[in-house]
Amino acid sequence: MLRAMEPLPPTDPAPKRPGRRLVRTLVVLVAAAWWVLAPPAAAAGKPAELAEAQRLIDAGRPLEVLHLLAPLTEGKTPSAEALLLESTARFMLGDVDKGREELEKALKIDPKLRQGWLNLGALHVADQEYGKALAAFDKARALDPKASDNDLNLGAVQLLLGKLPEAQERFAAYLAQADRGTPDQAAEAHYLVAANYAVAGYAQLTVTELENAFRFDERLRLRARTDATFDDLRGDARYQRLLQTEFPRTGKDVLTARRSFDASYAGGEGRLLGAVLDALQESGIPFDSRVEVTPGWALVWGAMRIDVRDADGGGVVEMSAPAGSLTPSQWQQRTTDLFARIAGRLAS
Repeated sequence: MLRAMEPLPPTDPAPKRPGRRLVRTLVVLVAAAWWVLAPPAAAAGKPAELAEAQRLIDAGRPLEVLHLLAPLTEGKTPSAEALLLESTARFMLGDVDKGREELEKALKIDPKLRQGWLNLGALHVADQEYGKALAAFDKARALDPKASDNDLNLGAVQLLLGKLPEAQERFAAYLAQADRGTPDQAAEAHYLVAANYAVAGYAQLTVTELENAFRFDERLRLRARTDATFDDLRGDARYQRLLQTEFPRTGKDVLTARRSFDASYAGGEGRLLGAVLDALQESGIPFDSRVEVTPGWALVWGAMRIDVRDADGGGVVEMSAPAGSLTPSQWQQRTTDLFARIAGRLAS
């Protein structure tokens, strides 16, 4: 069950006013990475140059975009869609002034470019012009009232303005919509809200939304460990407890298998974790090389979730996977083989 967003507890330190570095970090959150999102201009039916320009932007090749779009952005009747893409390329190259100029020109030609208003709102956030940012995001909302990012953007700016209740109301609406989507979409939404709270200095609210994100997809916990957005929480006991908490899926829709071994986990220093990784490589089962290792357990992700910890006087390996990923007989064969390989590694 998800924990509801709660008012800021009195034990939380007063939230810090975001400095310019933090505000620029929030640009990524508030406009959902405005420098790489595909604007409507790249949709089917538009000139091929626009689609190619978007492809180059997605590939991180902004300089080529400028050469490609020059015929469409120069002259007496420049294309608003091309100007929008060109401004994105300028931002990627660090030419913010020229990018802003082209963005404003694009919106003057065609004020219905929703992505343009999102980009402009992000620029205003970076400049700490929050009133202007709200106005830009309101225009984006008017162009598409049902867009999922409306409440996220507006809530983030309300948070920067110090209007916590208003921000919470916006975030609650954003999360309610996301929670009706896929687990991955819901997890990412809660993570984004947590990141906004972290940037604004609300520690308890950050931890609450991170926990909600992890309940949808606990692989995000590893991402949070290395995300600089949460650096100020490294010494927070609530955050540290959360990082040590697992959220395994349970129930009839999950395949599970468990085996005890004499070898111990020992905080990742014992032989058991190494034997698991060796067995996976030997079997050819793909897995993520970024293993989450804590003093109490380690998690290996891939075709299955593998939990390694101390238990039963030695160590234990627990495997799980969605029920639809393998038939019961396939699951039995795979786990039996993998357990045998682990035992063989430990015996060698």
